[in-house]
Amino acid sequence: MRAGLAVLLAVAFVVPAAAGSAQPTAESHVVKPVRGTCDIEPVGKQAITAELAMTLPASVPVGTPVRARDIKLKVVFPAETVQALKDKQIATVEGILGIQLKGNDKQFPSRGPLAKTALPETGPLTVEVPLKSTVEVSTPQPGKVVFTVGPLEMLLAQVKALEEPTGEATPVACVPDSEQDTALGTVRVLNPVTSSSSAAPPTSRAVVPPKERKKQQTAAEPCQIIPPDAYNFWSYYDLSGHAEVRKLKSGIDFGPGYLSAQLFFWFENEIACGAVFGDLLWPPSSGSFVAFGFMPTTAVVTVVPVGRAEGRLQDGVFTGTAKVHLVLGNVKVNGTPLPVGSKCQTAEPVVMPLKSVPGEWDVFAGGTIETDVTIPPYLGCFGTENLDPLFTGLISGPGNHVKLKFGEIHFCEPPDKGCVPPLPGRR
Repeated sequence: MRAGLAVLLAVAFVVPAAAGSAQPTAESHVVKPVRGTCDIEPVGKQAITAELAMTLPASVPVGTPVRARDIKLKVVFPAETVQALKDKQIATVEGILGIQLKGNDKQFPSRGPLAKTALPETGPLTVEVPLKSTVEVSTPQPGKVVFTVGPLEMLLAQVKALEEPTGEATPVACVPDSEQDTALGTVRVLNPVTSSSSAAPPTSRAVVPPKERKKQQTAAEPCQIIPPDAYNFWSYYDLSGHAEVRKLKSGIDFGPGYLSAQLFFWFENEIACGAVFGDLLWPPSSGSFVAFGFMPTTAVVTVVPVGRAEGRLQDGVFTGTAKVHLVLGNVKVNGTPLPVGSKCQTAEPVVMPLKSVPGEWDVFAGGTIETDVTIPPYLGCFGTENLDPLFTGLISGPGNHVKLKFGEIHFCEPPDKGCVPPLPGRR
């Protein structure tokens, strides 16, 4: 039998601000309650409480990045919820707990693993996990960094007695109590104190030979192999894009469309790992440019994926690759159609290396990812004459900038199948 699984994601729980202090201290320890209501399958809406604990520096010199540390999250499932789950023969829960934090305008997720935990015979279930976050808030000028809390995240596998987990996941909607405040605490950014004393000499470091350094890096590469018990589910993102074509000195807007994605999550030695396998779905886009500096030209550009986009997540940072062909059609020069045939496309796929920047993209909240690509030569552009050299000369080459904008994640139901709406203008 299949296990029932639940993902509690995008829960906008908020907490009161940390108390201020008349005298600055070396650091402040924030412990604040979190309250909300979650619609947990298969037991319905439940009142969930949590407690977020973290340590923040009271102040830092200008130029010193600020980072929350010792982050811990305690979640309490009340006795009524536990009994409701037990009435449905649920015996254990396990998965991933996390919360979205924000330092000024920079968002960063913090997540940690929840080990397999049996439901108690009676009373509430309290679970606590240390959370890990690698994102730092830069401090280029004096002022302050204001920390606030965003969505609480939980990936829960609910396993019935005598059943084995399937690894699939089902989203559960949660909402925060409306009267709570989002503020956590404030870190002051100060100009450094000048001193007449000379600076201390730099600490010496052991030099690692290049061969040994490469060997260490190769041996330490995490998050590459997906374990068989990784949590996984299907989802999709609203996705739009803009490509600046260097030779044409103009851009093309793509979408709106979607990225249909199967996501996997697991942990390796306290490192939050994930994998993304995605199918890019975009309708054809119209582009206008001036050829040879004086000839107005229009064309329809269709993005045709080559295989699936694939990448890995390590502590919230995505690194991956997508490959696409760019197909040209309905080309008009000064309003006059230019026959290009039905197979006018890049001779090889355009390879898009993708790497997210912390605070600009998150696997649940979406955001932007930017990259530079090389457009290969064109092939098959033949109507009444061979136009491959023309389009290769006009378009192909390096230095083309692509910006992808992802909406927040949408979860599929059932979770083991893709679910993408029809593309705009199509049925």
